[in-house]
Amino acid sequence: VSEFSDVRPEYGATSTIMYEYLLAADIRPTGNLATALFYGIQADTQELGREACPADFAAAQELMVLADPKKLAKIRRAPVPTEYFQMLLTSLANAERAGTTVVSCICRDGTPDMMGEVADLLLRLDGVHTAVCFGLCGDIIHLSARAIDARGNAAERMKRVVKRIGTGGGHRTMAGGQVPAGDNPAKRMALVRTRILKAFAGRNEPQP
Repeated sequence: VSEFSDVRPEYGATSTIMYEYLLAADIRPTGNLATALFYGIQADTQELGREACPADFAAAQELMVLADPKKLAKIRRAPVPTEYFQMLLTSLANAERAGTTVVSCICRDGTPDMMGEVADLLLRLDGVHTAVCFGLCGDIIHLSARAIDARGNAAERMKRVVKRIGTGGGHRTMAGGQVPAGDNPAKRMALVRTRILKAFAGRNEPQP
C-alpha cells in the first residue's frame, strides 16, 4: 500500500496533476518537460475532446506556450518497429463485433500502450459505441476500453470484468485493467474474453 496517493477521477490527464505539483513548488518546467506534459494531456484527452476538465484546459494552455513544436511533432510521428504493425494486424484480424461493441485480442507480445491505441482505433468503426482490446504483456493481461459517451460507463464495466481476478477502473469513457495470467495464460485469456463480452456486449453474439 502506498504511503501517499493522489486520485482525481474528474481529471482527464495525469500530466495535468504533475504540472499542478510543479506550480505549487514554484518550478517552471523546461522546454523538454513542458513538451512531454503537453503531449501527455493531448494524448490522454484526445486533444481535450475526451474527459477533459477545466484544469486540463488551463494546464494545456499554459504548457503550449512553453512546449517545443518541432519536438512535439517528432513525438507524435515517432518511428515504430516492425512488431508494431504485426500487433496492429493481429488485433484487426482477431476483432469481433457484438452489437455496438467491438472486442479485439492481441494474444501475445503486446504492450499496454498498444491496447489503448487499438481500442481508440476500433472506436472509429461505424455504428460502434464501445471498443475493448486485451492482450498478454509478459505475465499480465492488460485491458483497455473506450466508449463514445459517458452512458457507456467503461470504468464500472471494467471493474466487473476484473472482479476477483485483477484490478481495473478509470473514467466513464475510458478504462483499463490488469489480470495476472497465472499458470495457464490461454485459459485466463479465454476467461477475460468471456467476461468482456458479458460486461460490454450483453447478450449480443460476437461475429468476426
